[in-house]
Amino acid sequence: MRTRYAANLAADPRIDKSIPWQESAPCRENPDTFYPEDVGRTKQPPIIKAAVAICRECPFQRECLTEAVETERSKRGIIDNTAGIRAGITADMRRDVYRVARSRDEALAMLIDARESP
Repeated sequence: MRTRYAANLAADPRIDKSIPWQESAPCRENPDTFYPEDVGRTKQPPIIKAAVAICRECPFQRECLTEAVETERSKRGIIDNTAGIRAGITADMRRDVYRVARSRDEALAMLIDARESP
């Protein structure tokens, strides 16, 4: 399967090749796991659990979460293009934090706390 995904990654818009750590991140092997379609807010389907488990072992969690906050929450506080599981945190969870956080730094701190909670 690895070759199938490797071939698809060159054209996959979810992987930003200009961000060096993304070249080595485990999510690179199967981006579909981290961008599941039609995921309900109250459900934890197996695909989300699988993605979160991979994220928990990833050495780039902080970089991933920082990049998510910087690209999903504008300086004016507008939430834009929130999707996928980033550093083990779903898009719904990140949106909830963005709605109450007063700044990007506060959002990042809240998300780090949420990620580290059991």
